[in-house]
Parts: sequence; C-alpha cells; structure tokens
Amino acid sequence: FSADGAMLATSGDDGAVGVWETATGKPLQRFDGLGEQVWGVAFSPDGSRVAAAAWAQGAVRVWDVESGRLVREVTGIGASLTTSFSPDGKRLAITTFDSGGVVVELASGDVVFELKGQDGVSDVDWSPDGRWISTASFDSTVRVWDARDGRALFTLSGHKGEVVASDWSPDSRRLATGSSDGTAKVWEVAAGGAQEALTISAQERGGGVW
Repeated sequence: FSADGAMLATSGDDGAVGVWETATGKPLQRFDGLGEQVWGVAFSPDGSRVAAAAWAQGAVRVWDVESGRLVREVTGIGASLTTSFSPDGKRLAITTFDSGGVVVELASGDVVFELKGQDGVSDVDWSPDGRWISTASFDSTVRVWDARDGRALFTLSGHKGEVVASDWSPDSRRLATGSSDGTAKVWEVAAGGAQEALTISAQERGGGVW
C-alpha cells in the first residue's frame, strides 16, 4: 500500500507491476518489461513513485506513478528480491541475493555503499526514522546496518530456518521477522543491539511465515 492507503501495488511471475486505486479497484498503471519473477515492489514515502526488483534480470526500475515514466533503472547488481525507499525518498536499498545489498542515490543512480557479507538476502527494510536498514537472510539471521554509511551494527539470531520477511514498526523500535521454521519473531531494537521480545508459532498450520 501507499502511505496514505489510496493505492496498492502488485507484482508477480508475469513480469508486470500494477498500481490500483484501493477505493474502487480501478487500475491506474501497468509497468511491463521486467521479464519474469518480479517479487519485490515498494512505494516511495509520498506515493509518487513505485520501485520493483526483477530477480531474473538483476535490475530495479523506478517509475513515476502519475505519468508512468521510467525515472531510474539500476542494473548490474545481481539477482534482487526486494527494495525499500529511505524515509525521505532520496535513496533506495536493494537486496543482492549473493552478496547482501546496495544503497543507491536515486537522483544519480550511483551506488552510495554496499551491505556486504551476508548471502541469500531475501528482504530489505529501511526503518521509518531513517536510522537503520535491516536485511533478512536465508542463513537464518537478520542484520541491522547503519543507514548513514552501511556499517554492520548487529545480527539477530534465533530463527532455525530461512528468514524470508521483515518489517519495522512505525516508531522504529521493533522489527518483526518471519521464517521458514514456522515462526514469527518480534525484536526490541536499540542503539546497542536487539533482543527477542516475542515469538509466534504457526507450525500447527504448516509451512513458513511470510
């Protein structure tokens, strides 16, 4: 959803990204050309742009929602699953499955810094207060990085399976993670580190938590 809830963006295996008006279900835009398996899509904080990550092409594209114009394409970063805008909308964090992630300046398309040292990164999220970037990984961990310079700050361990999803609370004090081990965890995050606050088990339903 866009921040104001007025629009919904969807992506899928057909390589297309759709933008819809939530009140009516009316299609507003359709963006094609990303090949197959577009798994990650995100709105900018003001809802004016939408970004999508294409696994097969190893590319991320950013479009203007109103005009449908392509405003930025980031290539050469490797297979990517998800992407996340900074709170000011000026930068984009992108997963790179084989090496961690990158942060890109949208105005220029330049890589500002890399998030190195974590393989199998499945999700990336920028905290709402702009301080942190989190990356979830198939290695069963989540890492938290300094959003100013890309320094690795601490690692959250506790899941027994691949961590496939993560999301920050609106006040940036908690991080929720979901794993193929059938659990979701909520972590209390502070400058000095993080500790597990809650575990929700869904194993009785089978499968992982996305």
